[in-house]
Parts: sequence; C-alpha cells; structure tokens
Amino acid sequence: MRNFFQNQVLYQPVEQPSRFVLDESKEDDRSSVQSPLAFDELSELERLLRLSRRVVTMIGDTQHYLRGAHNEKEWSCFQNRFNNLKKEQSETVPLTLSYQAALGPNKLLVSASLAENEIIVGKIFSIDLNKDIVLKKFQLASQPEFGALLVFIDGIVDKRIIHQTILKPLISAQVASHIKLQGLMAKHIQEVIPNSRTSLIREFSALEGSINGGDAVLFIEGCEEALVIEVRGGKRRAVSTPQTEGVVRGSQEAFTEVLRVNTALVRSVLRTSDLITEMIVIGKRGRMQCAVMYIQSIANEKLVEEVKRRLRGISVDYLADSGALMQLIVDHPYIWFPQSISTERPDRVATNLTEGRIAILMEGNPFVNIVPTGFVSFLHSSEDSTLPAFYGSMIRYVRVIGAIFTTFLSAVYVALSTFHQEAIPTDLLLAIAASREQVPFPAVFEIMIMLIAFELIREGGLRIPGMLGPTIGIVGAIILGQAAVSAKIVSPLMIIIVAVSGLASYTIPEYRFGIALRILGFIFLILGSIFGLVGIAIGILLTTAILVNMKSFGVPYLGPVAPRADMGSDLIVRGEVTNQTRRPDNLNTKDPTRQPPNSRLWLNEDPSGNNK
Repeated sequence: MRNFFQNQVLYQPVEQPSRFVLDESKEDDRSSVQSPLAFDELSELERLLRLSRRVVTMIGDTQHYLRGAHNEKEWSCFQNRFNNLKKEQSETVPLTLSYQAALGPNKLLVSASLAENEIIVGKIFSIDLNKDIVLKKFQLASQPEFGALLVFIDGIVDKRIIHQTILKPLISAQVASHIKLQGLMAKHIQEVIPNSRTSLIREFSALEGSINGGDAVLFIEGCEEALVIEVRGGKRRAVSTPQTEGVVRGSQEAFTEVLRVNTALVRSVLRTSDLITEMIVIGKRGRMQCAVMYIQSIANEKLVEEVKRRLRGISVDYLADSGALMQLIVDHPYIWFPQSISTERPDRVATNLTEGRIAILMEGNPFVNIVPTGFVSFLHSSEDSTLPAFYGSMIRYVRVIGAIFTTFLSAVYVALSTFHQEAIPTDLLLAIAASREQVPFPAVFEIMIMLIAFELIREGGLRIPGMLGPTIGIVGAIILGQAAVSAKIVSPLMIIIVAVSGLASYTIPEYRFGIALRILGFIFLILGSIFGLVGIAIGILLTTAILVNMKSFGVPYLGPVAPRADMGSDLIVRGEVTNQTRRPDNLNTKDPTRQPPNSRLWLNEDPSGNNK
C-alpha cells in the first residue's frame, strides 16, 4: 500500500523508446559483401539435393510408365524429361562445379534445368522482396511440350509487345516434333517469335543487365542458352522542341531520354551507311548503355579508339548524367572550361559528325556530348549555317563582344576607378564621382554585391517552375536594383555595368561555357581590385597559358589558333557556303575534303540543256 501511494505522489521519469543511431564504428569492408550469384559449398549441396529429388521422382515415374500402357506423346514427354535430367546431371559433376567456382559469380552459366534457372533468377533479383519482377511460367505449344520461363520488370517494358510477339506465338504456334532440343532456341528465333532484335546469351551477368535495361529473357527447359528479346517501353517523353537551344530557323526536334530514339534522330538527319553506332556498358551496379557514333570514312581511327578506351576504363557504381560521364574521361577534369560540346539538337550532332568529331550518347539523358572540341566552337550555333555569311558573322561578333563584356567589364571598371583615374575622361570621371558621392562602400564591394545578387536571381528564376521563373527574375532584378540605388548602397552606374555584364552572358550559346566565363570574370574582378590593370594583364597571361596547355582528347584546346593550323573559313568569321571546302585541319580526318572548290556545278550547265 505504501508503494502504491509513493508511486502516485513521487515524480518518475517517463520511459522513452531508444533512439536509432547508425553504427559507424565498423569500417566499410567491401570484401565481405557477397554477390547473389556466389557459388559456395552450401549452394553446391543444395543444387545436388534438388537434383537428387528430381532423380527420385524420375525413377518413380519410370516404374509407373513401364507398368502401364502409353502412347507416342507420353513416350516423347518421358524421353524429353530424361534428356533434360541427363544434361543437368552433367552440369553437377564435381569437376564442372569446381570449374564454375573458379570462374567466379560473374561467369555463372545458364542451366539446362528450368527450375535451377528460376532459383538463380530469384536470388539475383530478390523475388521475395521485389514486387515488380515478373516471372511468367508457361508451356510451349510443341511436341513434346517444353516448360518456359519469361522474366521481365514491370513498368519499363511494353506489355503489348510481350503478349503479341512472345506469349501468343509461343503458346499457340506448333513447333514440329522432329526439331531437336539443341536447335529449339534457334527455331524460335527464326520462325516463331516475330521480333527482329533477339540474341542468345549464356552468362547470367549479361542477362541481369538485359533485364534491368528493359528486355525480356526467355528460358526454355533443356536449353543451356537464354533468349533476350527487346521489349522496352513504358511511359517516355516524346520528341519535343529544344528547351535550351532554340533557334529562329532550323530543325525543331530535340533528343529524349530514350537512347534508341536519340540514335534514330541522328540517323534521320544524317542518312549514310558510314554512320557507325557502337554500344558500351558503364557502371557496376547501375549499368547504363552509352552509344559512340562516328562516320567511319571521316573520323580518325586513333581518336575513335581513344574515346572507346576511356569509356571502357570507367569503374563506377552508377552514373546519373552525361555531365558526370564527361568528367571521368576528359583530359583536364579540374579546369572549369568545358571540354566537350553538349547539345540537345540532332542537326548539330550531324554537323559535327561530318567534320570528323565523335558523339557520345547516354541512356536516360537528353543531351549528347561531342568530342573533341575547342575554345572557338562554343561561340558557334546550329543556326549560323542557315543564315547568309554576313548575318552569321555579325551574330558571332556579337557573341565575342558578349564574352568579352562578361569576363572583363566589371574588372576593368573597378581597376580604372580605383587605380587608373587618369585613364578616364574628365567629364566621365566627374559623373562617376557624383553618382558615388553618397555610397559608403568601395567600388569592388558594391559591384561584388550586385553580381552575387544577379547570380541569385538567375538561379532562383531557373528553380521556380513554369513561366513564373523568368517573370520573377525580371521583376526581382528591377525592384532590387531600384531599391539598392534608393538606399544609397550602390551607384546607378554600377547597376548599368552589372546589367550589361549579366545580359552579355546570355549571348553565349553553350550554357557551361557561359558559367566558365562568369567564374573567370569574378577572378579578374579580384585581380583588378588588388593590382589594377596590371593584375588583369597577369590574369590574361595565366589564363592563356592554361588554355594553350589544355587538350580535348589529344586536340589542342585553342586550335587552330595555337598551335596555328589551317583555319578554314569557319572560325569566327562565317565564310560563304561555297568556301567550306575542307574539314578542320586539327582533327586529322581520313577525308579532309568536304566539298569540291566549285560546288555549284549548275553554273557550268546551259539552262537550255546544252553544256558549255
């Protein structure tokens, strides 16, 4: 009784459940992680035990078969079971198991037993946990009947194709009884399955990548090979207009996230049998397909082999984007200048392929990277070739001026107003001094504040969804600039300089190149505020030295200017179409001639039909 009243009167802390704390004391030991395909002694014993059970069942069925009457169909089924059991027994001899263990889990071969293949697939994909892995078992319409297993992932395949081209033909078709078991799979490829993209694979590691990639895999009882059938589908974004490379004239098609669609878009623009598409798989866990496209009769063979060597030499778990892929294969990953052309336009890819470059496409990414490239290439646009030479050159001059303003305008203003006032005209100097009379901060501080604010507005406008983003960016910039001037934090001239620098960066066609120039502008701004024009000159010398030393897949980054080579008529000045006779000299293409000197052959013809 005393304890009862004591518990009621005295305070007792409430018991709280223990909090979850991730144990970080153990070091990461990758060697302890076992593959689901691991072939140890326990798995050997389990497989032998399953084989023994099937042998016992076969002995009982044999006794029943010998005692009773039977027809030809029953005899064929009995003989088929016996042959399959004999094949499975040959796979489980100690020498074969030891050889399989020596090869490792990545070389595990498809078994002749359908039950064993089902068990292995279940271990690979954790069927007890994964609910989107479909294992469809059925009987082939053959004499004798064979069991079959179809494996695919729901959601990334086209079920209509599976039903029409796989299940319906195999269940309803009659396969001739004289076809031997060894030739059954080839028979299905040639005559039964109406799908043009099929292949035979024996290793489970390859089958795993095919299933994860959206293919269906067909196992047949007694066959030691699996049939991979392409049935990729699901909900995908359709071909739309370019979002970041809009043009007034030119193609309005853009790449999507489907690799096969992207390669088809390039082939629809560049219709030549010399266009080669090679597939390379990257990633250990998230295996992604990459396509390397080039024109065989133009591209340099050493360049092609170097690109493929670098792609095959990547060892990562997963790559989410082609931008991360390029950081792993470029020559200078720590320099912020882009070393590949990134585009979402098939026509731009086709143009660069005809010049001897190589396109790298990645599954699940709507942007294609083109290598090698140079500094001048980022000032070119796919619209330049659709305009007359005069207009195209004028637009490129505007981009050059925009690049110069983005990089140097703020730095030069700070350097002149701080260290070199004598270089400024007197009237302009008095106007600058009057506008900054009540501003308490130095020029470098106020311009740095406005540049950072401009970058915040730019980034915020990109992250706001829909059409609201650009609107808020424009309104925010106007309100922020007006408020800063009214509060005497910055001068009106500073707002003009920051606005011109920001607008000039939008003239750069390549988004990553514009970012690189803006970063370089901040560096020049710091150098100009400390050392004046001398600091800017030192920055220019260091930047030039870095760019001269850079290479993009063995090609000089500043070529054909440094080192000097045949510049052609398409560097900064856009030459006439009739003068585009040679390909870039620094690419060392197989065929350097793009077109004859006189490409307008109609000038040599008489309009009446008689040649001159």
